[in-house]
Amino acid sequence: MIKFKDFVTKVLDYGGIMSFPEFEPSEETLMRINLWIEENEIVVLNIETIMMPELNKARSSLSTSGFFKIEGCSSSKWFQVYRVWFNQ
Repeated sequence: MIKFKDFVTKVLDYGGIMSFPEFEPSEETLMRINLWIEENEIVVLNIETIMMPELNKARSSLSTSGFFKIEGCSSSKWFQVYRVWFNQ
């Protein structure tokens, strides 16, 4: 059966009116993914990076997600997700 699991980049500092938020380095997110793969003996099919728009329900369930604005877009916030597709 093909499944997927999403890993969200953690926010270290949410920033403020005059400052940008600070996120964990990509290497740390990838270390968490690798640890999960090793601990669960996962057969990885693919890993992709997804930019998802902020939704009220998504934000409440993904409270550690990294939010930022994309230039040229409206004031919508987006967050980065690493999606791991695997066989189980």
